[in-house]
Amino acid sequence: MEYMSYGEIARELGKDFVRCKVGFETHEPPSLHTKTLRRVGDEVEERHALALHQMVQQLQYDPVVHGRKAVYATFDAIFKDGAYSWGRIVMVYVFAARLAKYCRNRGRDKIVVEDLGRYAGDYVACHLKHWIEEQGGWQDHFCETFRTQLRASN
Repeated sequence: MEYMSYGEIARELGKDFVRCKVGFETHEPPSLHTKTLRRVGDEVEERHALALHQMVQQLQYDPVVHGRKAVYATFDAIFKDGAYSWGRIVMVYVFAARLAKYCRNRGRDKIVVEDLGRYAGDYVACHLKHWIEEQGGWQDHFCETFRTQLRASN
């Protein structure tokens, strides 16, 4: 298996998850990380559907007017209290996917969906890299955290 840096994994997750949620990806997840995010992201999206809907509606996102800056401001709000967790990192991807669906439903080009996946991946890679490293990384902690939670809930 080819080594991927934390940033490369973060970006792979953004691209795969957002594309999957808007229906562009129908194949099997390319890695354990993407498989885990798809499963956990679906659970988070279902559990927080109303809050996500309100966040997207409140933003009234127009990619031409707002671009990356508005999306990053929303990501920043997720961590505004200074608390970090894998669940909040998952929320970055879930929000980007929900916003991509919003844009897609309003006739925006496929490139907007691609941009939102890239924004999520870049944000996690740049702003959360040190926290991820401190936790033991994607493989050692992210996948194991949610594998453990899955076992505990069964």
